[in-house]
Amino acid sequence: MQSEIGHQNSQWRCRKCGTLLGVATGDEVEVRYKTAVYRVRGELATDCRKCGTANRLDTRHPRHERRCA
Repeated sequence: MQSEIGHQNSQWRCRKCGTLLGVATGDEVEVRYKTAVYRVRGELATDCRKCGTANRLDTRHPRHERRCA
């Protein structure tokens, strides 16, 4: 399943269960877990902490082409 992130402050959600994984602002994604806050650029990959589904996001593409898998 493919979806797009196209608006400022867009949410990156698990493609299977919809759990919030991060928030995209411009070319960065902010990922929070407990007290840690990470702001990252580039290709991100994580397993959903609720359902275990593998999720990927690449911030290097222009906003209208940015894809999540």
